[in-house]
Amino acid sequence: MWSVVADLAARAHGAVSRRALLAIGVSSAEIDSFVRSGRLRRKAHGVYAVAGSPASPMQEVAVACLRSGSGARVVGARMLGQLGVRDVAPDAPWCVLVPAGRRLRAARFRWRAERFDGLGTPADIQGVASFTLARNLLEAAVDVEADVEVRVLADGVRWRAGSLRDVARLADDAPMHPGARRLRRLGVLEVDAPESEPERELEVLLAPFRPRGQVELTDSIRVDMVLRNGVVVEYQGAHHRAGHQRTKDGTREHEIRSLGCGYVEAWATDLRDPTALFGRIAHEAGRLPHGPNSATVRSSDRPAARSERSPR
Repeated sequence: MWSVVADLAARAHGAVSRRALLAIGVSSAEIDSFVRSGRLRRKAHGVYAVAGSPASPMQEVAVACLRSGSGARVVGARMLGQLGVRDVAPDAPWCVLVPAGRRLRAARFRWRAERFDGLGTPADIQGVASFTLARNLLEAAVDVEADVEVRVLADGVRWRAGSLRDVARLADDAPMHPGARRLRRLGVLEVDAPESEPERELEVLLAPFRPRGQVELTDSIRVDMVLRNGVVVEYQGAHHRAGHQRTKDGTREHEIRSLGCGYVEAWATDLRDPTALFGRIAHEAGRLPHGPNSATVRSSDRPAARSERSPR
């Protein structure tokens, strides 16, 4: 019987609820025996973790979801990270949505009652009940404090999904949702969102270099454009000037250079006066005797899902 318990817990980062164990035929006496022997450790009311399982951030999320009972779903920035949205920190904010009318006593995590039942597509994310990208972005916009971080998350969803049309549709379906109202206020759901405009301008500016847009250098590194001389050009928005983001950008630059590519950052000022930008590109090209390692470039075509953002 223990193997059945361990298998069930393994699907949710080592966490399992008493309700779920009873549902698969494990008796109350057996559960209590596993607790007394130390095989199961109590994490919350009616929720346990398998002894020896790592106390990861996602186990914390799974425990909170199980503690909240049937119909509960975890939402927010952390779940966007689990869905593949880039640059989401492991400790990003999250919240549990519980069915309307339910109240959680002495909960040690953020939760709120569901006010928009039926909004968004439910999804199981690594054993945790949640929603797909669109609803998670709406809910993340409620809990993330800084506007600039909300913009970063929205841009990450755009990269992951190709557009924010699904998010815009949800916002139209629930115009009074606080996350929808904030995203509208920030302007990120507009068809010509500001995040994409500088990249389009930059492509036109660099047309003589025959840029290839949205190139996947590796499974985990996609860049704004690669020029024919082997130089990668990345457009950096205002939030890239923040200290923590500059650290991330420095790591990313190192990874790109290790692939044999040159690297240049383009800023809004370069769009108004490209002289310095052209000089940096020429300097980088002069340092590359053979150009980028072609074996590392996975695709020279813009993904079909993003082609609508940058029409040729």
